[in-house]
Amino acid sequence: MTTARVLFLRIMSMYRHAPGLAVVTLAAPLGMMLLFGFVFGGALSGGESVSAYRSYLTPGVLVLVSAMGLVATASNANSDLRSGLTDRLRVLPVRPVVLPVGHAVAETLAGIVGLVGMGAVGYAAGWRIEAPTVDVVTAVVLLCAFRFA
Repeated sequence: MTTARVLFLRIMSMYRHAPGLAVVTLAAPLGMMLLFGFVFGGALSGGESVSAYRSYLTPGVLVLVSAMGLVATASNANSDLRSGLTDRLRVLPVRPVVLPVGHAVAETLAGIVGLVGMGAVGYAAGWRIEAPTVDVVTAVVLLCAFRFA
């Protein structure tokens, strides 16, 4: 799996050299959080407290963060295909699974960083976790598995 590790490090260096990828991935969910949580929060809360509405909104935004990461994954995979990297790896004596594994692990790690960032924004906006610990861990694992898939 050394080749998968090299491809993982390659993709992580792409994020380091192009931080705009992470910004674009988080810009839409952050904009939605601010727009629906603060601008329209009073109107959309339905007579309940605005903080209760934000607590309802934040998990949906976290799912959106996981889904928005698929755009970066597709873009990176398309870039590898167009640049010929995929074709070069096909002729090397490496297992065919290393490129998808490298992509999946790198994008999952980037997704976890994004989820932590948006969770912090949600916490600052008034979101509080009131579920049992087992349910919270299950939700986090499910979000990470969604991003990995």
